[in-house]
Amino acid sequence: MESFLEDQPFSLQSTPQRVDEGYERVRKSPQIQREDTDDNSTRVMPSRLSLINPQDQRTSINNISQDVQSLIEKVNSNRSSDLKMIDHFQEQMIALVTEMCQQMKSCMYSIYEANSAEMQPKLQEVSELLENCVKVSGELEEANQELSGLLPPPAVLERTEPK
Repeated sequence: MESFLEDQPFSLQSTPQRVDEGYERVRKSPQIQREDTDDNSTRVMPSRLSLINPQDQRTSINNISQDVQSLIEKVNSNRSSDLKMIDHFQEQMIALVTEMCQQMKSCMYSIYEANSAEMQPKLQEVSELLENCVKVSGELEEANQELSGLLPPPAVLERTEPK
């Protein structure tokens, strides 16, 4: 049995034809089988009606498949672009952080030098004071030895206990 659409011209249109025009064309076709319903009207049996040519179905499926593949490629391209952007951002951030760390080191070294300049005279003074302490301690030790030679040895006093 030939299908109804093989006899009819078929083309994909960017704007669909009006629904009632297509219905009228199908309703008037002698090749479409009809079945009676309870209300004495006729109805087209859906199992016998093929509105799209199998070749056009394959073309439509291929088009959809190509569109899906195109979308997947676009998503992957966008992801790749995002990764490149993040990598570039990371490189810029590393450069900025490195520069800021160098500036901080420079500031720290300047502070260290200023602190060293302030501490140097104070450390020199402490060093001189310690030298004087060592000298005075040595002199005191000598004086103690000389004085101990002048004094008689300490006498041992016996204590008498009262009886």
